[in-house]
Amino acid sequence: MPNRRPTMLNRAFMVCAMILCAGLTAAGQQSLPQSLQQAAAAGDLAAVQQMVAANPTLVNQADGNGRTPLHAAATEGKIDVVTFLLSNKAAVDPRDNFGATPLYLAVQNDHELVIRHLLARDANPSAATNDGLTPLHWAALRGTLTNAELLLQHGASVNARSKVQQITPLHETWSGNRADMAKLLVRYGADVNAVEKWYGFTPLHFAGFSMRMELTEELLALGADPTIKAANGFTVDLQQIKAFRAAVLQRAK
Repeated sequence: MPNRRPTMLNRAFMVCAMILCAGLTAAGQQSLPQSLQQAAAAGDLAAVQQMVAANPTLVNQADGNGRTPLHAAATEGKIDVVTFLLSNKAAVDPRDNFGATPLYLAVQNDHELVIRHLLARDANPSAATNDGLTPLHWAALRGTLTNAELLLQHGASVNARSKVQQITPLHETWSGNRADMAKLLVRYGADVNAVEKWYGFTPLHFAGFSMRMELTEELLALGADPTIKAANGFTVDLQQIKAFRAAVLQRAK
C-alpha cells in the first residue's frame, strides 16, 4: 500500500506554497482599487480628494445601486467628505435605484450635521422615494425632533403621503409613542385626522389601538376626532383603551 503521508520535502513545499499564496493574496488585496463610494463611506477625505483630482467626473458617478459618493458619505455621516463633494460639483439631490436622495439617507441614519449642510445647499426636503416616503416620514418615525424641525423649517411637506398605504409623517409617530413629535407636526399644519388607505386608520387609531397612551392623549388634545370609524368600524374610546391596558398590565404581573 503506498505511503500517503507527505514527506519532509513535500511538507516544506506545501508550507512555502501556502506562504507564497498568502503573500500574493495580501498583495492583491492591497492593490485592489478603492472606489470613490468606498472612500466616501469610510470618511477617507485624502483618498476622495485624490480620486476626484484625478477624475472629476467620478464625483457624480453612481454604483450598481444608483448611489453616488454623496449618497455614501451622507449615509455614514461623513460631513467633511460631504462638504468636499458638494464644493466639487456633486449633485445635491441624486436619486438611487430606490429613489432615495442623500438627504433622505442622512435623516434615516440620524446625521444632523449632514442634514444641516445638505439643506443649506438647497437639498429638497420633500424628495420622496419610489414608495413615496420622504425624509420627514423617517424623522417622525425615529422621533428626532431636531431633524424634523429642520426639515419643516426648510419647507418639507408635512402631509406628504406614501404611495401605497397613504401614510403621513403624523401616522409614523405611533411607533415611538412620540407625543412631542405629534405636537410639532400639527403645529406645522399636519392633518390630525388624516386617514391611511389599508385600514382606514387615523394617527389616533394607530396610537390608541397600540396603547400608546401619551400619544393618544396628545392627539386628542390636538383635535383628533375619536368618532372616526376605521375600515373595521372601530372608533377610539380612550376609557376602554385605558381599561384594556390596565388589564394587560395586571395579567403580566
